[in-house]
Amino acid sequence: MIKLERMEKPEELTEEKQKTLTEEFRKNRQKDVWNQTYIRENLLMESNYKCSYCECFVGKGYKEMNVDHFHYKEKFVQEFVKSENRLPSCPHCRKRNRVLRGCKNILRKGIKTAEYSAFIATILQTEEDYLELKSLLKNCDLWDEELQILDEETNKIRMSVLPDKK
Repeated sequence: MIKLERMEKPEELTEEKQKTLTEEFRKNRQKDVWNQTYIRENLLMESNYKCSYCECFVGKGYKEMNVDHFHYKEKFVQEFVKSENRLPSCPHCRKRNRVLRGCKNILRKGIKTAEYSAFIATILQTEEDYLELKSLLKNCDLWDEELQILDEETNKIRMSVLPDKK
């Protein structure tokens, strides 16, 4: 992952404009309200026109630039437009990160401090789709230390499942 050299935010992105864009996003979460030329150009310059993760070139004449949000936008709506929360990414890295974040969020619901954790841990650790996803992530070298720790934690507290009696 590259280090971004954060610049001054674009002049057009005033506090008032940030509030307006945030409100627009609250009303329609499918709309890419950040997709303004001055925001995109600023972000591309901060990353030297590279994906923040794999460093391939993105933007005009290269791969399409996607915007990844460090704090995911569904939960941290107030940070949606802030430049510190946006990372330029290529389409491949954005999808990969979304899958990994989703997997980690699901596993966090199965650790012992979470509500209904034993129930959720049991479902996760016995679900064929989860086990297949885990195997796929390992085979693609995407299974990281955090996933391993979360997986071990959920496995420790899962309930014993008895087979159905027929």
